[in-house]
Amino acid sequence: MSSNVEKLNEIYDDSLKIVKIDELGNVEVLTKKATLDFFASKRTRGDEPLSKETVYNYVEADEHRGYVIVTRHMKMKDRPEKSIFGLHLEKN
Repeated sequence: MSSNVEKLNEIYDDSLKIVKIDELGNVEVLTKKATLDFFASKRTRGDEPLSKETVYNYVEADEHRGYVIVTRHMKMKDRPEKSIFGLHLEKN
């Protein structure tokens, strides 16, 4: 999915922010543009997907919105990382 930048551009809200906190407590905030640029560069280089393993730790949804907690083991910046993140989804 991450290599389909055009589809991600469709589904990501323009106000998307991804907040990453590493094991040293450093905070990095990625915008929609930065995220799409990241995936586009991976596609151009022919890189492998970030992760082939996804665990959905928690899912809650109703007819208007959903919330998901996900754990993924990904190779970021040439080293493996465990990433735990939450997604808040709203139906338009």
